[in-house]
Amino acid sequence: MSNSDSEFIMRPSSSHLYTGEASRFADEQTIRAFGIDGFSLMEVAATRGADFILEHFPNQKKILAIAGKGNNAGDALAICRILASHGYTSDIYFALGSDRLSEDCEKNRALISKLQSISPEVAPTIVSEVIPSSYQLILDGLFGTGLHDDIENELAKLIERINSSGVPVVSMDIPSGLHSGSGQIMGVSVNATVTLMFGTRKLGCYIGSGPEVSGKRFLCELPFPEAYLEQDYPVKLLDDSITFEIPDKPKPRHKYEAGVVYVIGGSPGLTGAAILAARAAWSTGCGAVTVCCPRGISQAYDAHLVEQTRLLCGSSNDLEFKAEHASELLSAIQLRKGVILLGPGIGRSNDTISFVRELLKSYSGTLVLDADALHALSIIGTDMIHPETNVILTPHAGELKKLHNLEQPTPDTLKKIIETYPNPEQTRILAKGYPCLSAGNKKCYITEYDTRIFGRTGFGDVLAGKISGYLSMRNDPDYAICTALLKGWEKASTIKSESELSPLNVL
Repeated sequence: MSNSDSEFIMRPSSSHLYTGEASRFADEQTIRAFGIDGFSLMEVAATRGADFILEHFPNQKKILAIAGKGNNAGDALAICRILASHGYTSDIYFALGSDRLSEDCEKNRALISKLQSISPEVAPTIVSEVIPSSYQLILDGLFGTGLHDDIENELAKLIERINSSGVPVVSMDIPSGLHSGSGQIMGVSVNATVTLMFGTRKLGCYIGSGPEVSGKRFLCELPFPEAYLEQDYPVKLLDDSITFEIPDKPKPRHKYEAGVVYVIGGSPGLTGAAILAARAAWSTGCGAVTVCCPRGISQAYDAHLVEQTRLLCGSSNDLEFKAEHASELLSAIQLRKGVILLGPGIGRSNDTISFVRELLKSYSGTLVLDADALHALSIIGTDMIHPETNVILTPHAGELKKLHNLEQPTPDTLKKIIETYPNPEQTRILAKGYPCLSAGNKKCYITEYDTRIFGRTGFGDVLAGKISGYLSMRNDPDYAICTALLKGWEKASTIKSESELSPLNVL
């Protein structure tokens, strides 16, 4: 899909994601305020959908269209009508009956009736019963973005028959049964091979269960004016089309002007996490990386860290961080300010939790919170973060559940959570998972690529280290997070086998 997209100059809105409500607003405004009628929009959508099928399914010429009553059913009917001129034969099944169709869907049903009278040998046929497995391609036009209730009974059985047929499925706008805003499956969902999203990319296809049931997602642009596609809280796809303005800066005179990262982490048995994070930070090209650790475990780093220095606290008997170590470390860090990465392998003892509390209360700089520091934060509370701190939190699903009782993050729920933090303007949450969501209080980014390959131990430490490194060189949290994610994916993509992929590959 991305290769096809890259052949064209895409509109600004083409990388944005929209809820069903926002998509319908753009559609309605284009019709009522701008003056392009709905049938014309449907014809453009169907033409682009038919072109896609001609290119990608040239040999699957026996089509079944499953139609509901709305405009996505109209899209499916129009595609069948257009493909009839190219040697495709289509059966149309109105799963909810053919009465009370939407206005534009009814127009397409009437056109098909007219085509049956003038060209019966090629016209689509309306059928009353279907066996999905007897076709070569299925068009899913059953439910669209307005679905809010679970699909049950005979309709659920129909979808299950579609999914078990082994026939490729092209969904109109969104797989039937998938909620357009949350990506939640409403009882049951069509498992699409391809989803043709008309006019806007539907948010539900990218979050929750959306990536699993939407298949390959393809945007069919419609002539919506950009003014109707503006959002108060933009949600953008994170792919290689994302660009950031890079301000001109004088060349650093020494390493401490090139970006400084302090990795505060490590405890008995968990020093590897801090080592990976420190090496990842160094790989970004920043000027200096220092691992801060209790003096009693400092030797564990000596054989693994060459370019990175150490900042020790406590006595040689201290193996874990304690509350009194916070002021000791912060006094040294204030001499050469940088980004603090707190958490990799830091441990979960009561002493460590007390250390995290004292550090968060006192530190007012730039901070990345990861791993065990997030566990501590779930106990001591987010109010403990200094109100002047610029903070990035990097929770995985379990940590997000523990922190905020949130299991299926959406851009909206993350934005609401961020508003509760002491400094919401300078707070970012990177919710790791499939996909990753990077949210601030002004915008959100969502990964398009498959993040599941990063589910093994150590990848989170590398990601946190890279974010910290990029953040130290350029104080732009969105840039740091997006660059770390994309460069990690870029390197991972060069590894032939997922079983061979390790955190060291993406350093």
